Amino acid sequence: MFMNIMKNLMYIFGTHNDYELIKMYFKENAFNTRNAIVIMANNSAKESFCISPGFILDKYENGEWITVAGWGTQEMSTFIQPFGTIEFTIEWTKEYKELESGRYRLLKEYTSNDGKGVHENFKLEFEI
Repeated sequence: MFMNIMKNLMYIFGTHNDYELIKMYFKENAFNTRNAIVIMANNSAKESFCISPGFILDKYENGEWITVAGWGTQEMSTFIQPFGTIEFTIEWTKEYKELESGRYRLLKEYTSNDGKGVHENFKLEFEI
């Protein structure tokens, strides 16, 4: 099966305070139709971010995003410290099934730790 992970376009940057602080992407050579390793990197020198447990997987069908699965990958929220990274292994088959051809997006929630409580979703779109 051919996988087009849109090598340079596979992640969408989360924005906060009008500049790019965090990115989410698949670890190189660690993605297939059964599982993936996701990396989240904090590019801020000052702020840490609270990353909520779990993910949501949507599939694009008939012109709209449909949620097909959601699950937790850790027991508690995680903090990404300034210039830090975290990795999560996601097993698609655990809560959904082996991914088939199509367009997908992975959603992950985060909150800034700057006292303003900015709450947003990261979106990582990919195709198989």
